[in-house]
Amino acid sequence: MALSVMCWAMILINQRCISSNTVLVKVELNTLLKDSDIICLCASLNENNYHMIGKNEIACMKDNVYISNSARGALVDEKSNIKCLTGRKDCRLCD
Repeated sequence: MALSVMCWAMILINQRCISSNTVLVKVELNTLLKDSDIICLCASLNENNYHMIGKNEIACMKDNVYISNSARGALVDEKSNIKCLTGRKDCRLCD
């Protein structure tokens, strides 16, 4: 079974990378949020991505999603997301 990996970045050329059984496909942010089972945030914090994951972005995500913020805490608006995340069944945020 092949693993499908979607990616979104503010600065990324349109490309499709294939390596063994993994396919990396660039998608729009809304598509990534809506279709992902696991979302990993790996970005340098700046004024363009401060609180990039807020209540509207959480609302787009499917149930049982795992969100891993391995970058900087301020990418996720934690105060507004606490209410949103606690109301969702089986949603996990690792910061």
